[in-house]
Amino acid sequence: NLSHPKGIDIAKQLIAQCDVVLENFVPGMMERWGLSFGDLQKIKPGIVMFRHSMQGQSGPYSRHPGFGWNVNALAGFNHLTGWPDREAVGPCVVYPDYNPAFLGVTAILAALDYSRRTGQGQFIDIAQVEANLPLLSLPILEYTANGRVANRCGNKSQWAAPHNAYRCRGDDRWCAIAVETQEQWKTLVKVMGIPVWVKDSRFATLEDRKEYEEELDALMTAWTMELSADEVMDRLQIAGVPAGVVQSTRDLLENDPQLKHRRHFQWLEQPDMGTALHQDWPGKLSQTPSQLRPAPTFGEHTEYVCTKMLGM
Repeated sequence: NLSHPKGIDIAKQLIAQCDVVLENFVPGMMERWGLSFGDLQKIKPGIVMFRHSMQGQSGPYSRHPGFGWNVNALAGFNHLTGWPDREAVGPCVVYPDYNPAFLGVTAILAALDYSRRTGQGQFIDIAQVEANLPLLSLPILEYTANGRVANRCGNKSQWAAPHNAYRCRGDDRWCAIAVETQEQWKTLVKVMGIPVWVKDSRFATLEDRKEYEEELDALMTAWTMELSADEVMDRLQIAGVPAGVVQSTRDLLENDPQLKHRRHFQWLEQPDMGTALHQDWPGKLSQTPSQLRPAPTFGEHTEYVCTKMLGM
């Protein structure tokens, strides 16, 4: 309980044994507790402090509270997700909850290396908003270089055509196809059996296909509707054309051969919840394999830390 003076003392004892302190309180809270980076350095000069808040430790909006969903909107993801003639819907993935963690791990490893070589600590401040801007680098560059504001475009892409999710045989079955080069277009034409309509000059180049994209999508759908989504994906992937089934949750859990092979979804026993499904770490490292474990319950390790680490 860091609101209690004895809690602060215990935290300082723990910090003296640690290499890294991570926190994501509202900016200013650690300072009020006497646990700023300067305070931590007095306890351990080589300490690495990682601070992770919505909009950083300084600036007019630094104390603006919120969650990853709010940062999705602040960074610009929501504005770009949806259909051009409708309100923004935002992505189903909370990118700010994930991307800063990968950047943070990298920064912490570099800081630890520096600390161990020099004995000097490092202060890392990663704002969720800023950490997610690299994922939006193209629309940011489009505006700063060309003055054009990107908008929602559904499943379209200004650099590819055809580029959409196409209805396939079956109930609500779809396959996403993205033809990004002229070579991929020629390959797609061969896979489709060189239908008569592909000889139309309206579809000769990317610029032509973009101009007549609605007609192109209708003709593409006439082909995909004759096949299952898996057949469309398999035929195109084998030929080298980017394509993927639009999967339901059941598809992901039960039918995806790659996820099955990598044992991506695993059942774990969670003390408070019983058996629950978890996703494994996506990277497979030969010398340091990950071990999937349920999250600790509230207070699960308190006695161990206090007695074994702090000698209380």
